[in-house]
Amino acid sequence: MQPLDMKKQFGIFPMPIVVIGTLHGTKVNFMTAAWAVQVDHNPPMVGMALSKDHLTSANIKTAGWFSINIPTADHVVATDYVGIHSGSETDKSNAFPVFYSRQKKAPMIEGCALSMECRLVQTFEINSDPFFIGKIEALFANGNYLTDDKPDFSKMPPLLYCSTDGSYWQVGERVAKAWSVGRKKDD
Repeated sequence: MQPLDMKKQFGIFPMPIVVIGTLHGTKVNFMTAAWAVQVDHNPPMVGMALSKDHLTSANIKTAGWFSINIPTADHVVATDYVGIHSGSETDKSNAFPVFYSRQKKAPMIEGCALSMECRLVQTFEINSDPFFIGKIEALFANGNYLTDDKPDFSKMPPLLYCSTDGSYWQVGERVAKAWSVGRKKDD
């Protein structure tokens, strides 16, 4: 094993890309993020680390709601666009077609593989930046990416981010069945 300089190479990669949707009053804003993770399953909760300087962070703190959208490779241009432009300087409300749940608390993206409307339940400060935890209140799936009412990754090329070279990737082929293939070691 070769040691690496952590400052240049640090990262768990690849990381899934999400697009976070928020409202600033009634104005829609989107932001691309790679530091999102599932934090619980009952109730279903997600977490994400963002810079305190992002308009999205202020919107989440003010409104208490946000969406997490899972874009596919088809959305790479718009996804990158909302990641490289600040909502404080650029109106990103037309970057994607938008829909809402009955609650109308957070904008979600039509055509994304999955969209989650989340209610903020807790915020942790990490080195003065927020780590938001949200409870998934509504989950929407694009029917084109489902098989037997479950997300099918063979149909859905979700975007991944590789921090070592700053590029987007998509999921490759299935390797094995989880919680199963390891039983071969028992033989």
